[in-house]
Amino acid sequence: MDLGQILGLVKLKVSFWISAKWPHIQLLDVLCCPSAIKVHTRGSGARPQLSWSPPPEDSIKINVDGSLLGKPGHAGFGGVMRDHTGAELCCFSKYVGVEDSNIAEILAIREDVEVFLPSRVRDKKLIIESDSKTAVSWVNNPNAAPWSIRNIINYIVNLRIQVSNSVVLHIFSEANQRADFLGKQGARLGAPASSSVSV
Repeated sequence: MDLGQILGLVKLKVSFWISAKWPHIQLLDVLCCPSAIKVHTRGSGARPQLSWSPPPEDSIKINVDGSLLGKPGHAGFGGVMRDHTGAELCCFSKYVGVEDSNIAEILAIREDVEVFLPSRVRDKKLIIESDSKTAVSWVNNPNAAPWSIRNIINYIVNLRIQVSNSVVLHIFSEANQRADFLGKQGARLGAPASSSVSV
């Protein structure tokens, strides 16, 4: 095979890829006159740069994240409690056994409310942030949760009643890096009921 044939094959493969990605473009147009093709995209497609932001002065923010080693696999979760200055008041990591990611995320939210309630800052507003849209949705709308975990969700709902003011929000993973690290640490602990808490 000479260089011309190799380039022809590459051009053909790229043409198929372009036709699959943008179906309105004809394969023959790509092969014959690629410079005449204009592809319009909706923006750059890149996610905005995100970072953690502190809560208001009257609030405490707990970021949580579940983590898996495999799917399903050894699961753990972690979280970090911070005040309006960004100071870490508490962090935790816990191994939960072989589970799926949704269970790890839900257990992380449960743990953060359990950590918050006996704390010295429990009179402040609680902001819970998770990068799991599914877990946030289930906690905010318990009837949408699968029946198999409804007891955990209802327990979280009952715990939140004891908090004067709480909200559970979704954030992008880029703004949840500390909790992500702690969640991975929890999954690596590898022994049921073992935990690591720093206060």
